[in-house]
Amino acid sequence: MSHALIERYFSALNARDIGGVIDLLDDDIVHDPRDDERQIGREAFERYLIRHFQAYRERVDAITIFTADSETRFAAEYVLAGDYVEPGANRAAGSALRYSVPGASFFEIDDGRISRITTYAHMTAG
Repeated sequence: MSHALIERYFSALNARDIGGVIDLLDDDIVHDPRDDERQIGREAFERYLIRHFQAYRERVDAITIFTADSETRFAAEYVLAGDYVEPGANRAAGSALRYSVPGASFFEIDDGRISRITTYAHMTAG
């Protein structure tokens, strides 16, 4: 069941469906994004997504989900492909506006909801 929850998370993220993402999260979600400070709580996560979607137009592709024995911890490896929408959105000087880079996210599930997400992406790879 939790493997499907992670699939639904990425599906909603790719659809830029903020409400769909938020519905999958625990009220006290702890989110450590690749490009910002730690976010705690659904409202903070929603604000982060709004800012993120304004700065980037991206898609998570080639997703492989790994399950720990406990069924409460998961990892996903993927390709993050997208475009910078806002100039300077965490973009190194002279870097391209389009990118395709390796990424990974780590999840914790509690009571059928995502309670922790930590995300990494090798933004200089693309």
